[in-house]
Amino acid sequence: MHKGRIAVMFAGQGKPDRDVLAPSGVTRPDAASGAELGLRIFAASVEAYTHLLHSGVAPHVLIGHGFGEIAALVAAGAFSMSEGAEIVDARCSALAEAGSTRYSMAAIQASPEQIEKLLSLLRSDAVSVAAENSSHETVIVGPWPVVEAAADLAAAVNFAVVPLKCQGAPHQPLACERRAAMTSALRHIVQRPLHTPVFSPLKGRLYRDSDLLVDCLAQQLGERIRFAGAIAKLVRDGVSLVVECGPLRGLAENLDCDSVADTEFCRAWEQEVA
Repeated sequence: MHKGRIAVMFAGQGKPDRDVLAPSGVTRPDAASGAELGLRIFAASVEAYTHLLHSGVAPHVLIGHGFGEIAALVAAGAFSMSEGAEIVDARCSALAEAGSTRYSMAAIQASPEQIEKLLSLLRSDAVSVAAENSSHETVIVGPWPVVEAAADLAAAVNFAVVPLKCQGAPHQPLACERRAAMTSALRHIVQRPLHTPVFSPLKGRLYRDSDLLVDCLAQQLGERIRFAGAIAKLVRDGVSLVVECGPLRGLAENLDCDSVADTEFCRAWEQEVA
């Protein structure tokens, strides 16, 4: 068993390992809803975390990437499974209603600084950085023609590009009323004290019980995910094992393993971690 400090992270992007089915006890939204896949991934992630605990792993801190933060907060006891599913659905609804433009996302194998320079060449405010996954992977989002132009430009300078599925318009500067609609729809949910610390990439610190978590999740919709910095902060605080928990793959392999030589990275999905 690992003797150092352990962080468990929940991905908010990536490719599912297989068909992900929502477990019993979680109400599935309408099949036509954009929330269906999000709900399945959320439920499977929390279920994988339960198996991880049963295998004897005792994490010191949890962290979520984007919508994976909902799974982290449920795993930490702030919300029930049904409340977490309701938050996932409200988040997807807010994104879907944010605009009628067809949006696209792409992960580019380049640093955030390199991508900022690349985007400046397009002279368009329509595309922006959605997430800083590591020093060598950055995610962009915007209307698909502009993202396609950015991807072509990145490929021309030999940056590898991976298109990502995108529902709605995540991380765009959403209208205030969209965020307000999300928090209003979830205002009846009463959060509980966290029994396991959860690190917020948005705030750059551990959540406190005084934080209004629904408001924080709504604010996250239009903010850049500074995940690389969050992981670096956890490592500086003594984390020596990061376990990616859930059915999505692709996040752990892009973290800055080389810059944190004393930290191990592994995945937990339908298997025990020893």
